[in-house]
Amino acid sequence: MALGSGGLLDTLRNRTTITQDINDIKEENSN
Repeated sequence: MALGSGGLLDTLRNRTTITQDINDIKEENSN
Protein backbone atom coordinates (compact mmCIF):
# COMPACT_ATOMS: atom_id res chain seq x y z
CA MET A 1 0.00 0.00 0.00
CA ALA A 2 1.10 3.54 -0.70
CA LEU A 3 0.04 4.83 2.71
CA GLY A 4 2.65 4.87 5.44
CA SER A 5 1.67 4.39 9.08
CA GLY A 6 1.56 8.18 9.52
CA GLY A 7 -0.87 8.62 6.63
CA LEU A 8 -3.07 5.83 7.96
CA LEU A 9 -3.14 7.40 11.42
CA ASP A 10 -4.06 10.76 9.89
CA THR A 11 -6.92 9.10 7.99
CA LEU A 12 -8.26 7.48 11.16
CA ARG A 13 -7.90 10.74 13.04
CA ASN A 14 -9.80 12.62 10.32
CA ARG A 15 -12.59 10.01 10.35
CA THR A 16 -12.90 10.29 14.11
CA THR A 17 -13.09 14.08 13.89
CA ILE A 18 -15.77 13.92 11.19
CA THR A 19 -17.78 11.44 13.27
CA GLN A 20 -17.56 13.74 16.30
CA ASP A 21 -18.68 16.71 14.18
CA ILE A 22 -21.69 14.73 12.90
CA ASN A 23 -22.62 13.72 16.45
CA ASP A 24 -22.35 17.34 17.60
CA ILE A 25 -24.66 18.44 14.77
CA LYS A 26 -27.19 15.72 15.65
CA GLU A 27 -27.18 16.82 19.29
CA GLU A 28 -27.71 20.47 18.31
CA ASN A 29 -30.60 19.53 16.01
CA SER A 30 -32.29 17.42 18.71
CA ASN A 31 -32.27 20.27 21.23
